[in-house]
Amino acid sequence: MTLASDRFITETYREYVGVKLHFNDNKFIYKNPTQLSRLKPEQLNKRNDREWFFRLANMFNNKPKERLDYIVSQFKDNKDAWIGDFFLDPAEKRHNLRMKTIQSFDYYIDKDIDDIIIKYYDRDLESIISVNSDRPIIYKEMNLKDETFCILDKIFEFDDNSFNPLWENKLFMCRKYAHFLNLNNNKLSNIETKLRNSLISSSVNQSSLNETQSLDFLFD
Repeated sequence: MTLASDRFITETYREYVGVKLHFNDNKFIYKNPTQLSRLKPEQLNKRNDREWFFRLANMFNNKPKERLDYIVSQFKDNKDAWIGDFFLDPAEKRHNLRMKTIQSFDYYIDKDIDDIIIKYYDRDLESIISVNSDRPIIYKEMNLKDETFCILDKIFEFDDNSFNPLWENKLFMCRKYAHFLNLNNNKLSNIETKLRNSLISSSVNQSSLNETQSLDFLFD
């Protein structure tokens, strides 16, 4: 097996730090290792855990995309993950599960959207995505893919007025994670149209309520 070059090892170190910062900092958006060019090989060599970075670099030698995918899988689910944890069984399982979703992205997203429509066919769209200082009903009652929440947030922009720490963390993660997803605008538009056409709009609900109230006098 060909060992990773010093350059690839340094890029791996920078990518680890960059993705970790991405999932922890409100403003920082990770794009590539050159953003952290201030991190030098000398700094890596001073770390007590440097051997783990050598191992990660060799694991994905000359495969930068696969390396990024693996690092994203770890920090997506645990923003405080440590490099040594990347080589435990849960880390590999976590990555394989995420990549299974990514590789069949349309299938899993379409299934989630169909499940939403089946469950809430008689509810208005706004009521199931509204945060109302807590969390959306679809988060509370359904086990949707994180990728689905990323898409729904891109389309409808969930409110930031929640006091529920679980939902706050989920929404923060989704907005960070979305930067690593290939979210096609046509796909987003089709999902929005499908949901709006399949679920009752709040305006229709209110109109129906007003009509019912206007006829109440007939039964007094």
